[in-house]
Amino acid sequence: MNVEEIIKKICDDHGVRPEQVMCKTSVHELAAIKAVIAYVLYWYVKMTKYEIADMMDVHHYTIWRYKEIVERRVRHEKPLEKKLLSYVFKEKL
Repeated sequence: MNVEEIIKKICDDHGVRPEQVMCKTSVHELAAIKAVIAYVLYWYVKMTKYEIADMMDVHHYTIWRYKEIVERRVRHEKPLEKKLLSYVFKEKL
């Protein structure tokens, strides 16, 4: 699955359009979706924080922060990790 498809799938699951989150925004709900996108792209697609930051129009440190936020969620919401993996891999896990 390519990066655009992953972003679209995550956005579809959250009921937003990619252009709503792939820009500068401070809306809490949209920033939470950006965090999920950044986490998936960083850990599963192996993009660098700089590549993701350029794509999302944020500072590269923000990507690190997004990663920390989602890691914390994964520790407390065990099924979330399977969901995140499903954005990258087409087969059911």
